[in-house]
Amino acid sequence: MTATANRTAIDTDRPTSGEVVLSVEDLHVYYGTEAGDVKAVNGVSFDLRAGERLALVGESGSGKSTMATAPMRMTRPPGRIVSGKIQLGERDLLQLSETEMRRARLAEIAHRDIYRPLRRTLHRVYRFRRVGEPSAQGKLVVAGVV
Repeated sequence: MTATANRTAIDTDRPTSGEVVLSVEDLHVYYGTEAGDVKAVNGVSFDLRAGERLALVGESGSGKSTMATAPMRMTRPPGRIVSGKIQLGERDLLQLSETEMRRARLAEIAHRDIYRPLRRTLHRVYRFRRVGEPSAQGKLVVAGVV
């Protein structure tokens, strides 16, 4: 993930105060492997203002989950935050003790995986079939959903 996030509000029904509540600057998160480091997040910067929402969209393996967990300092080994700055209000989250970070996670930070409930909903609505299998309407299933 190397792009800088769009700094405009996605949810236009909610006014923004202009106050930056989360600021990420030049974040680098790498995964150590026997072959060397894999750069999952490489130089990402964005500001999230009060009232805004941020959606991470990309291909499988593009660094979305790594980017979503890094501000909460929940990157799992062998992943590690190599450099950057993550500020929640005036506090640098990378400088907090583990106890302080746990308190901040519980009281001030929310992360929602929208895919989990979406998968459950789609599974109830659509009948899944194997690709290439004919559907009840005689249509050929191409993407696995009838």
